[in-house]
Amino acid sequence: MKVFKKTVISLVFLFLSILPLGVSAQKSLPSPKGALWRALILPGWGQAYNHQYWKIPIVYAGIGGTIGWLVYQQRWYRLYKEAYLYAAYQNETPHPYASFKDTYEALGNLPASVLRTQRNRLRRNRDLAILSVVAAYSLSVLDAYISAHLMDFDVSEDLSIHISPSTDGLTLYARW
Repeated sequence: MKVFKKTVISLVFLFLSILPLGVSAQKSLPSPKGALWRALILPGWGQAYNHQYWKIPIVYAGIGGTIGWLVYQQRWYRLYKEAYLYAAYQNETPHPYASFKDTYEALGNLPASVLRTQRNRLRRNRDLAILSVVAAYSLSVLDAYISAHLMDFDVSEDLSIHISPSTDGLTLYARW
């Protein structure tokens, strides 16, 4: 319930930040620093600040997908870790990890070496998932920052270079 409240409050702040508060005679460009800080505070806020609303679902799909992969990998890692701990200390009495017996049996009573290999593979995948969440978040921040910088970049049709002969040699005309 707390997560839901935080999400609703964040979305309200997001939508309030992109509403126009006044009419200006001159259209102002978004500040790269403003886009950077907004993107750091809330994913997608920098894209909304830059008026690139179509990128917001992509940002949330990237971050949400990587978080989903992280949760999946963490769940399986925990199961294999518990099963490995039960199998590795199976000959000790009293068994220090007796509470993990159900997990061990649910995974098929595999030998400890197989469980250790799977646990290590899942730990590596979980760590890669953490890095992918950080990378997705960083890419959204970088996108907002660079997009704000490129807002005043001229992409008109009048970008050309003409070379023509003249009496003094070659003449170069450039338009931008």
